[in-house]
Amino acid sequence: MPIFQKSVIQKHLTNLEQSQLDDAFKRFKDNYSIDKIQQIKILKEEEYQDGFLRDIFVGVFGYILKPDQNFNLVREFKNKTDGKKADAAILKDKNAIAVIELKLY
Repeated sequence: MPIFQKSVIQKHLTNLEQSQLDDAFKRFKDNYSIDKIQQIKILKEEEYQDGFLRDIFVGVFGYILKPDQNFNLVREFKNKTDGKKADAAILKDKNAIAVIELKLY
């Protein structure tokens, strides 16, 4: 099942430079071998949560994970309205602009 509708993907892809996409996809492919993917499939969500954030959001997309200086990615983000926690959040000006909820199947 796709995460995003095709129209949403197309809209955002038009705002990116092809070289940025190519570089990010190369980093993704370099990181995820067939063997690594098979190992991830047998892990529990909690076992891969930090690895996922580092592999994808830091390694591919270039976010900075807390506690590093000038971070814009945090683990276990607490929702201000209902107190529930998401696995992570992307921050801009110290405010969450996206939450990340990891689900392995």
